[in-house]
Amino acid sequence: MTAKAPVARRIPHHDTRHGITRTDDYAWLRADNWQEVIKNPDTLATDIRAHLEAENAHTESILAPSQALRDTLYAEICATIEPEDIGVPVNHGSHAWAVHYRTGGEYPLICRGARDCDAADMDTILDIDDEAQGRPYFRLTGHAPAPDNTLLAWSYDGGGSEYCTIRIRDIEAGSDRPATLTDTTNEMVWSACGNFLFYIALDNHHRPNRVFRHRLGDTQTDDTCI
Repeated sequence: MTAKAPVARRIPHHDTRHGITRTDDYAWLRADNWQEVIKNPDTLATDIRAHLEAENAHTESILAPSQALRDTLYAEICATIEPEDIGVPVNHGSHAWAVHYRTGGEYPLICRGARDCDAADMDTILDIDDEAQGRPYFRLTGHAPAPDNTLLAWSYDGGGSEYCTIRIRDIEAGSDRPATLTDTTNEMVWSACGNFLFYIALDNHHRPNRVFRHRLGDTQTDDTCI
């Protein structure tokens, strides 16, 4: 534990408000383009990234002697988790839906079956392991079946930015429809007729600020702000 921790450079930055001047030596660590960085980490300034990577490397060097213990604790925790977890089916109109986990899987399966069916009799509609394949980060954030159960709206965060993308799965076709709704929260609600999907959009400061109505078959630019 002799590794020397990285020390951030001190660059005085003066900010005067209401006649009072404050000096922050580390203001340079705040990225002015943070909104862009949330969506694309590669846009982070090189000097900020270099310091963060140095801190991460120092942390890893300090924790290296505990790696064997961490691996043991991880294995013990995993041993307490049921690898095959079958959710209880919930009726939704003419069908029932449930979330399943399979042995060796990292992500859930969204399954559908006949109303009042047993969990074992359900079909996989959306395999999140397949959707996450090849991505360094992926998180299912929500799903909602249409009133007639022929479509499934589902949302995910594909980069850790907490800006969610909504897709609509055509169950009979087994694939998503072309329309993609981006920069949303994970909340979505179908209209009673099943022709519209309501969702919440996030602004550039990551704040939910507008409710939109999406008509099936339209693009996001055609959506109506409610």
